[in-house]
Amino acid sequence: MEGGGIDESKDEGIWAGKPGDLRLIAREGDAAPGAPDGTLFSGFGTFAINASGTVAILGGAGGPATPGIWATDDAGQLQLVALTDTRAKIGDQEVTTTGLFMLGHSGGQDGRGTSLNDNDELVFTAIFDGLSTIVRTPLRRFVVNSTADTPDPTPGDGDPSTGGNNSQG
Repeated sequence: MEGGGIDESKDEGIWAGKPGDLRLIAREGDAAPGAPDGTLFSGFGTFAINASGTVAILGGAGGPATPGIWATDDAGQLQLVALTDTRAKIGDQEVTTTGLFMLGHSGGQDGRGTSLNDNDELVFTAIFDGLSTIVRTPLRRFVVNSTADTPDPTPGDGDPSTGGNNSQG
């Protein structure tokens, strides 16, 4: 990017949309959503976009040694998926995320591998204390302003918490 207010700390960005209707998804030097306060994007590596326009990016946050993965929600806003140097509990063990990797630069329609499919499922590699793990997560959990009421289970619906009895009487 070039222009007023642009220097080498703010000259990278990820844009998405249709021709004539591009929108800025993330820009170097902007706050990294979901990361600790004061954490800024420091650059971008791999990215993926699917047919519905969902975007996933692997970007540097706060420095090149602190990568994270972000994806857009239903409103097109970035949400944090994973961040290195963070603690997580896997089973009964506390581990530190020490690395993140994802395939990108393709929507999959060209036959190349991608981390983001058209069902809004993201697959990436996470390294926890030196052990590599493949992570698959549905991005539909990033629903903006979800206030839909969920009906309570009722007897006879097969739900074990209500007796799970489908019989009448």
